[in-house]
Amino acid sequence: MSDIQTRYIDTDTAAEQYAKQQLGSKIIAVDTEFERSRTFYAIPGLIQLAIEGQVAFIDPVAVSIDTYDSLLCDKRSLKLLHACGEDLELLKRMCGEVPEPLFDTQVAATYAGLRPQIGYQGLVMEMLGIDIPKHQTRSDWLRRPLSADQLEYAALDVHYLEEMYEGLVERLKKVNRLEWVREDCQLLVQNAKKELLPEEYYRHVGNAWQLNPRQLAVLDELCQWRETEVRRIDIPRSFLFSDALLLDIAKLQPQSKTKLASISGFKPGVVRKYAEVVLDKIADADKTPKDELPSLVQEPLSKSIPSVAKKLKAVIRVIAEKHKLPPEVFCRKKVLESLMLRYVESIGSGDDIQLPIEFDGWRSEFVLEPLMTALDENRKDLQRFAIK
Repeated sequence: MSDIQTRYIDTDTAAEQYAKQQLGSKIIAVDTEFERSRTFYAIPGLIQLAIEGQVAFIDPVAVSIDTYDSLLCDKRSLKLLHACGEDLELLKRMCGEVPEPLFDTQVAATYAGLRPQIGYQGLVMEMLGIDIPKHQTRSDWLRRPLSADQLEYAALDVHYLEEMYEGLVERLKKVNRLEWVREDCQLLVQNAKKELLPEEYYRHVGNAWQLNPRQLAVLDELCQWRETEVRRIDIPRSFLFSDALLLDIAKLQPQSKTKLASISGFKPGVVRKYAEVVLDKIADADKTPKDELPSLVQEPLSKSIPSVAKKLKAVIRVIAEKHKLPPEVFCRKKVLESLMLRYVESIGSGDDIQLPIEFDGWRSEFVLEPLMTALDENRKDLQRFAIK
């Protein structure tokens, strides 16, 4: 191990004492190692915390989360993470809540003008000129004991976060973007708190907009059942039924095992085990009264009216070029699609547009007005689509 101070915590008593000692810390650098190749839920392998130069390894295999979740969820402490998406998902499941406040150094690096989506190792090299190893990226974090190489890799993954945080804050202050990062990191927390309900999942299946209401009823039944089943047996969704396969089943609505098995992508073992269940779900959906069928899923407006989408993207691109930042910083594709859809819905309902949450903060000043102007200029095309 390098000269980093570390300690390995693998008992409840030690974890509880450590948490009590560190409660109220101003800054906590956080990283996690986990395994998720064949399970629905990520299996935690190691929790790394760096506080005032010392790295603590908490062994989640041996230690109960109840002994140290108070530290992770202490709202007095700023949590530093890099590319925090999967970490937040894991920590939310472990702790029952999303640790906050947080500061994502990958987000901050992009807003500070560094390479977009830069990895942790790349950022350490870029900011500190230190080359750290990557050879344990695909390591087995569930084996015990962990090797010295694994622990060194894990320590390095949090050791430099605070130093980089300080440097990034200075850079962001110079370009007046620190508040942008703070707001967007809070958005990361808010989005991590959201959980898609099983009864909503079917509307998020790609190309679901191609289905009629009766087919959507089938897709809904299948998606709800799959969500329950994959969580019960703890396997990835695609290991049971991919979204594309569920979509094909909903389109074709086979009435026999033979026709079901003939659908491309259906694994023989899955047919044998689940054919009766799938056929029952199709039959249940077929019994849905007409007035209770799902409403149509909106076709992506970027596909329906690409000319308007192109104009909006051009507006974003001009703003991004002015600030020398990637367009995604100002408006991601998913957010732009949501804005267009809500604008169309407001035309049809006559109500004020309900803006996506991303436009509640700094974007309202920098990008919302030109986007709304562009939407108003293309209202005729959008209105025609809304009526359709």
